[in-house]
Amino acid sequence: MRWLTSQKLEHREQRIVFEELLEGIRQESERMERLEDAIREVIPEWSLAEVVAALQAMRGIDLIAAVGCWLRSVISPAFKIRASDGLSGSGAHRKLDW
Repeated sequence: MRWLTSQKLEHREQRIVFEELLEGIRQESERMERLEDAIREVIPEWSLAEVVAALQAMRGIDLIAAVGCWLRSVISPAFKIRASDGLSGSGAHRKLDW
């Protein structure tokens, strides 16, 4: 991000667009930080906190990655693309198998 903010653009219009882009990145970073803080707050009381702790025991898995891994393993199998549906103008149809 430091490198991006150090860039100097010659044209005013380019600077305006670029500054808007940087502001969007900053806002999204703050949003992610708030969401991660909220996840960190609720994990200790979560019934699956031990599963998250076990995933964290694996090298390179932090709290947020452990929660994400567990959720993906639970949610992903529920969404299956049916080959017979094919693609329509709105994209792939998904069947929810809960």
